Amino acid sequence: MTVKLISDKFTFVTVVFEAEYDLLSLQARSMRLYCPLEIVQGILVIDNSRTPISLNRQDRIRREYGHLSHFVQFVRYKQLAKMPDGEVLRLLGIWRGWYTQQVAKLLVSRIVQGKKYVVLDAKTHLIRELSREFLESPDGRLRTIMCDYRAHPLRPHLETVLRYLSIDADLERFPTTEPPFSFYTEIVRTLITHLSSEQNRPFEDVFLEHGLTEFCLYMGFIVRSGLALDSLYEFDQPSCSTIWVHIADEQGCRDAVRSAIGANAPFFGVHRLAIARFKAESIRIVAEFWSDCRLFPSADAAQSFLMAFRRKYLVYRLKSFLYHLLDLCRERGIVYAIKELWAKVGDGLKR
Repeated sequence: MTVKLISDKFTFVTVVFEAEYDLLSLQARSMRLYCPLEIVQGILVIDNSRTPISLNRQDRIRREYGHLSHFVQFVRYKQLAKMPDGEVLRLLGIWRGWYTQQVAKLLVSRIVQGKKYVVLDAKTHLIRELSREFLESPDGRLRTIMCDYRAHPLRPHLETVLRYLSIDADLERFPTTEPPFSFYTEIVRTLITHLSSEQNRPFEDVFLEHGLTEFCLYMGFIVRSGLALDSLYEFDQPSCSTIWVHIADEQGCRDAVRSAIGANAPFFGVHRLAIARFKAESIRIVAEFWSDCRLFPSADAAQSFLMAFRRKYLVYRLKSFLYHLLDLCRERGIVYAIKELWAKVGDGLKR
């Protein structure tokens, strides 16, 4: 496998589901403000929702992209692959949305037109100008960072991939799994074809059966192919700050914002679970930062966005639970569904 390093435009890919529509709109607004037209090949939004995004909502999101709106294409995840039904995934202990979004990030390579594509999470948005230099080095290599997996929560997933590929890797220094993550389109296509032909089965089935994860598999496949990672990637990309649920308190938010300002990285992230946990001071800190970054006309407008998101997310969680019970009724029967409900209620009381 050979890869020609070419400085080219990028396709931006975001996988989204119901709970994150508003975060996607914020991302779209940030790209309108800070993503230069000259580096954009396309913008693909992969709809990983239970039901398709309505045309009205698609139009509203597309308008947030402003002058980039003509690049935007919404793609239903079912257009990319045939996914197992919910019962199969439950038996394997896999959350449907978690599985489909991982597979989609790789299978989307089949419809990406450019030579390189950048995967973003819906929680990620731009806070300053995105330069080509952030995404790739002067010689055309993509940029990312290395990560220490020795005590990392994703270490078991990396080790699973390494065993599957029968390769060794330095756990102290292996590429990150955190978006923004840039792929070489042709390498991903080769990966899909190779793994499918090895077992004469659809790629998505192989991915599921072996419990693989997308970013680790991609980087591991490069290593197994005999290519040096540093021949394709420069590992000096500035680290982008994210507010995770475990640092959603006042101090955690202050530190994340301070890091974002100091690192001079263009992306910032706020996880939906963090927003759900925000207290008044955390909301104020993030709202003021977003206002300073011109993502909202005022801190009050940003605070209203965060408060509304929290309410909508609570409704989403309730709806998801009810859908889950309905699925269980259809697949296992009402008695099993009631037992499942009682068990969850009991767990809640224990907490």
